[in-house]
Amino acid sequence: EKRKAFHSFYQDFYKDLTPPKPGVDGDEGSDEFEAKRKIYMDNKALRDEIEKDTRRTWPDLHFFCNLRGPEAEAEIHEDDDHYDGGNGIPGQNQLAITRVLFTFARLNPGIRYVQGMNELLAPIYYVFKLDSMPDFSMEAEADSF
Repeated sequence: EKRKAFHSFYQDFYKDLTPPKPGVDGDEGSDEFEAKRKIYMDNKALRDEIEKDTRRTWPDLHFFCNLRGPEAEAEIHEDDDHYDGGNGIPGQNQLAITRVLFTFARLNPGIRYVQGMNELLAPIYYVFKLDSMPDFSMEAEADSF
């Protein structure tokens, strides 16, 4: 049940990482459109801040190094101008940590994200992800949340 809650929270918050479209999300310049643009910009800045740290999470450990995986490819959007053509695209495990920290920050606005949270989460996620039980390993992201 808690796993489902994590996935639901992330899906709800992920919608705010899509830039508003004129005509669809209100007329450009309207209060409604500008409010959605502000939400998008605030969330993009938060995710960028978290991602900057997660890219540096234990870079000497192969588990966390920058590898392109199916999830990494799925997370890349045309509007994400902070990607550098493949040299810094986060791997699957870095993306999982980013998603957990982003969800935590959105659910806890008084705390948000503080530099170093990635270093606290990394060993927890690592242990869950390497669980010998595949059912538990697949849910490492939600369980570490």
